[in-house]
Amino acid sequence: MILHLCFVGIAGALNN
Repeated sequence: MILHLCFVGIAGALNN
């Protein structure tokens, strides 16, 4: 779960 949230955070930052 934590890894998923971390991945989403990184992907969101790069996408933004």
